[in-house]
Amino acid sequence: VAVVRDISQRRRSESLLEAIVEGTSRNTGDEFFRSLVRLLSLSLGIRYAFVGELTGPGKDRVRTLAVWSGAEFGSNFEYALAGTPCQNVVGRTMCMYPAQVARQFPEDQLLADMGVESYAGIPLFSSSGEPLGLLTVMDVRPMEAQTTIEAVLQIFASRAGAELERKQAEDTLRESHRLFRALIEQSADGIMLLAADGLITYAGPSTT
Repeated sequence: VAVVRDISQRRRSESLLEAIVEGTSRNTGDEFFRSLVRLLSLSLGIRYAFVGELTGPGKDRVRTLAVWSGAEFGSNFEYALAGTPCQNVVGRTMCMYPAQVARQFPEDQLLADMGVESYAGIPLFSSSGEPLGLLTVMDVRPMEAQTTIEAVLQIFASRAGAELERKQAEDTLRESHRLFRALIEQSADGIMLLAADGLITYAGPSTT
């Protein structure tokens, strides 16, 4: 009986992983994060799932990138790490609170407002080991398939971390381009950007 149960559990875990991999393999950026949280929630039978990135001067806040709230995508939000179970996850290790998580973190009003009973979160790191954010699932019931949840989160944490690192690099590059163009457009001197073949790719407003 124990062997049959073990095999059945392994097959279920493999099926869950295949479904999530298939559902996210073609997506990148925001679409990847949205697909990931939706499939995590639906496949694991858990009400809430979200992925967030660290923000704020001290990296002591989290801004969500995608939120699944049981039947639809929820609005993104930002919150302070202090007094939340996420504080024990970010930059550290995976944490799971299978029951009564709201009682253990009474300062986290969001848990109470959402009726959260159980929580599991895993940190996301850059390729150099820098903390980037976290991937989290929460439910209004106690978590029973704890081994499966832990395995699934661990597998997708590296992919989510890589995608978050790529997104942040693109955001930084985009902001650099914006600032550079703003400087050019405010310059009193005529400025032109040339491609390697000599073609003009950009001419500032002061260029005649």
